Amino acid sequence: MEWGGFVLFSSVMYWGFIGMAYFGNPRSLIRFFAIDDAKNVRQAMAWSGGAQLIVAVTAVFIGLTGRILLEGPTLSDEELVYPLLAIDQLPPLAAGFVLAAVIGLLMSTGDSQLLISGTTVSWDIYERLLGNEISDQPSKQIARLSVLVIGVISTTIAALDLSLVLQLVAFA
Repeated sequence: MEWGGFVLFSSVMYWGFIGMAYFGNPRSLIRFFAIDDAKNVRQAMAWSGGAQLIVAVTAVFIGLTGRILLEGPTLSDEELVYPLLAIDQLPPLAAGFVLAAVIGLLMSTGDSQLLISGTTVSWDIYERLLGNEISDQPSKQIARLSVLVIGVISTTIAALDLSLVLQLVAFA
């Protein structure tokens, strides 16, 4: 397969399997559920899809730029393209802001995933699956305890083997 065919194939695979799954993603759906009026859902989906397209195009651009600028021993791990480009190509203050933004994005994603996990344990598993009807306060306590337990387990896994986390995220 020549280079142009590979780009076409990978684009179709992305949009067919990964890009369209974005709208079924729990961290995206939870934001759609919070919309105040059903008439605003279609507009929110359009904005969300547009934002996802910008993110996807930007990620490809950054990856290709890193491939060109960081060729050789500098690029030992593909996961480090973005921070290495920031450190290598930007003034120190700007690189600091870029890296702080990345950490902020990671924290935002992490707390969303923990919140969804806690709610899933409390509502879907404890109440629906096990058939235990409880009021709001005990449900909140179960969710909070679940967030704590899942957070400790996740932190332990990350501390033991970071590559395992990247493998789990790739198949999430």
